[in-house]
Amino acid sequence: MSNMSSSGQSQAISTADSPFGAMAPGATVFRWDPQRERIYSWLRDQGGPGFAEAFKGAAMLMQLRPPAYVRFVCHALRDITNGLPAAIAKEKRKQVQYPRLVGEILSQWTTERLPRGPLVVAHVALEQHVSGRFEEAMISAELVEKIAILLNEHEQGRARGKENPLSFLEASIPESAGRPHQLVIPRDQWKALHADAQHGAHENGQGCDADDEAACAELFTRFELLLGSLAGSYYLTLENIDAILREANA
Repeated sequence: MSNMSSSGQSQAISTADSPFGAMAPGATVFRWDPQRERIYSWLRDQGGPGFAEAFKGAAMLMQLRPPAYVRFVCHALRDITNGLPAAIAKEKRKQVQYPRLVGEILSQWTTERLPRGPLVVAHVALEQHVSGRFEEAMISAELVEKIAILLNEHEQGRARGKENPLSFLEASIPESAGRPHQLVIPRDQWKALHADAQHGAHENGQGCDADDEAACAELFTRFELLLGSLAGSYYLTLENIDAILREANA
């Protein structure tokens, strides 16, 4: 379904034929204004179509409010804020493989029959594992190496998480080149968005109340404001560059 007229103007999208139409009384038209079109285009051009569609879907859910929409919206915003920085900064995204690393440690730990469980004076069998005083246990160099690899991967992963938003913002705001102090506020805002979206994405079985819905609305507003600012800065820079080139070639 197209959301642009032949003249290039944004149009509202009707939900009359959508199964979502009856879920939010009075919400029969989905608002798709120039600001959202700019964010959508920026996400598509800079990150990829998946991020753009995730934003559009979240915007629709915020207006149509189907059951559990808070969780779905937060999931979308979490994925965008988590994956977009590396995509825009053209950095290969690397995740710490915790299940594999911990599994290798567990396997070696079990092979060496090292203590697991409460500390006791004497060694006793506990569910086919050995339980005892940890200060009396001897571990192999192989196990130490596996633990060290896990700790190093964890530390490097945290470092990447701290640096990604900065490099991403440098790529998104060309005029900030050489002036990292200008990125402090948007960097902190981006990290806060990711943290709040991650918090709201997890279902605890209790569902969402009015406070959760209000928090989600506030989160989405902050998300749109920040991305709208980034998209506007990026496209304005391109327009300025084009104008300079046209003038130079005139």
